[in-house]
Amino acid sequence: MKPKGLKATLKAFGSTTSMHGVPSLIQARNIKTRLFWSLVCLCAMTMFVFLLVSLVIKYFSFPVNVKVDQVCHIVYSSFPVWLIHQMKGDHQQVNTIALVMKYYAC
Repeated sequence: MKPKGLKATLKAFGSTTSMHGVPSLIQARNIKTRLFWSLVCLCAMTMFVFLLVSLVIKYFSFPVNVKVDQVCHIVYSSFPVWLIHQMKGDHQQVNTIALVMKYYAC
C-alpha cells in the first residue's frame, strides 16, 4: 500500500476538520474563492492569537493585593446557648446574660 503524501493528508484533514472556513478553503474550485477563504481563515487566526496573547498578558500582570483587617474581637462566652432557653422564667439571669453578650458583641 502506497503511503499518502503530505498534500493528500492535509487535504483529507482540511475537508473533515471542524474549524470554520478550512473545509471551504480546501474545497474551493477557483482562485478567487480560495483567496477569499484564505483571507477569512487568516483574519480569524490573527484575531485568535491577538486575543490569546492579550488575555495571557492581562492574566499575568493583574496585581493581587490582599489585606485582611480584624474589625472587632469577638469573645465567645463559656455558657451554652440552650441554657438561655431553659432560664426563660428567671428574668434576672437572662438580662445578665444579654448584657454580657452585648458587651462582647461588635
